[in-house]
Amino acid sequence: MDSLLKYVYMCFIYLKYLIKGNFIRVKPTAIFYVSNSAILRNVKIFVAPGAQLKIGEDVVMQNTIICVERGSCIIDDNCIVGPMLKDVGKTKIIINDGSLKLNHHARLTLDRIWIRFGGKVNVGCYTNINNESEIRCDESVHIGDYDQISYGVKIWDTNTHTILDKSERRRITEKYFPYFGYEISKPKTAPIFIGNDCWIGENASILKGTKLGDEVIVGYNTLLSGHEIEDCSTVVAQTILKINKRQ
Repeated sequence: MDSLLKYVYMCFIYLKYLIKGNFIRVKPTAIFYVSNSAILRNVKIFVAPGAQLKIGEDVVMQNTIICVERGSCIIDDNCIVGPMLKDVGKTKIIINDGSLKLNHHARLTLDRIWIRFGGKVNVGCYTNINNESEIRCDESVHIGDYDQISYGVKIWDTNTHTILDKSERRRITEKYFPYFGYEISKPKTAPIFIGNDCWIGENASILKGTKLGDEVIVGYNTLLSGHEIEDCSTVVAQTILKINKRQ
């Protein structure tokens, strides 16, 4: 009887979120848990068989799409996910194969998190990732606590594509048309590690193999690829300025 009451209670919770204009599709054998204190607005959710999505206490999620095909997405208590306004786009969390863990009080209004090939993404507590930023993970991305990540930042631990000879690429292109760039093998990857209390400036790119210590500042439009930056360092893009006097 207790299990039946629990089932009825959970159905009531899901119905409440559906009435608020959300779209939730959970397949058989999937695990989907959402706290009764969570607030969901304009959210689309898909959880495939065997996958899991858990949304903790007092989470606020809006203008967000979550698709978990294989693996897990765990959103801890008091997180904020998705932009506040509809006209600035949606936050998209796509897990083809892998896992995402948002620790408590994380705030994500970024454009997209895309996880494939068993990749693992961990975002620390009280970390903020702003609009138009993107995480692509095919291996491991660790982002620490109390980090400030600005607008348009790219964090990619992967080359995103495997370089194939033209005949194989053409075969794949024709087979999967109209989905261009379809990948059947894992590209080259290397883990990304970002420490605590870091500040990453607008339009910076943090690419595969990069390791940032604690309290690192990365300047506007800086590109890091495979670099190891010590604690309390400041890194800025190299700018070459050449001025020619008019004759």
